[in-house]
Amino acid sequence: MEYFGPNGDMYLATKKLKRIAIVLKPQESPAEFEIHFKRPDADEIMIKTEKDAELPHNAAIFHSAKTLVESVRVNDNPKKKRLVEDYTHINDQISTNETAIQDTLAYVNLTADIDKAGTTEHLNQIKELTVSINKEKRRRDSVLAAMIAHDWVGKREELDDLLQSDIQIQTPSTSHEQLMAMYDKLKQKGDQVAVLQSKLQNQLSWVSAEDTSRDDTFQELEKLADQLKDELDVLSVLENQRQSVCVGFLRSNKGVHKMLVELL
Repeated sequence: MEYFGPNGDMYLATKKLKRIAIVLKPQESPAEFEIHFKRPDADEIMIKTEKDAELPHNAAIFHSAKTLVESVRVNDNPKKKRLVEDYTHINDQISTNETAIQDTLAYVNLTADIDKAGTTEHLNQIKELTVSINKEKRRRDSVLAAMIAHDWVGKREELDDLLQSDIQIQTPSTSHEQLMAMYDKLKQKGDQVAVLQSKLQNQLSWVSAEDTSRDDTFQELEKLADQLKDELDVLSVLENQRQSVCVGFLRSNKGVHKMLVELL
């Protein structure tokens, strides 16, 4: 397939049928163009106006947007979603119990001299809460290991290489609060992506790749697609940050690392 057009501009030529498609400039009439542009190897010249030439551009926008929409996968993994929910719930429970211990200790310090019986009871409650917290922390490590394992299924060697290659690099401090905040950001951004994806799907349902007279609609379609791409880029950055935090846990928490190895 060759490309030709007025004044050297390239468009479309089909050699098999010896027909040449060109774009007619606004200032030229078909007769004027045929005088100034002739091809000896073409039996027929097909003249298209600039309006006719919009089809490939609109079609490109349509297919690009359609491919983008179909490629987006956000919040569609039930197992991972359940693990994150379990992890969040356990963290909340641990935080609640730790706050209860602090409040109880503060109360004991104020009343120890005047309520010895009450002090003993409160100290027993603190012991029970401490046992519960330690148990929940072990369960949290187990869930965290399962979450990380979910990301690295079938990629054990790649993970080992990552941990080994960065062994000399000082690991930044990581915390469960930091990871929870990261998952919260990911959820919010995922929800925003889902909204844009839905809008883009709806916009696509109102047009087709063959439409040539709805420029405003295609401009809006292109705008939505660009917005979705931008949000997906941000989501990718957040996901990489989350993965870095998880790798940090593997370096700093031998228990989590051991459980992960068993899962992989």
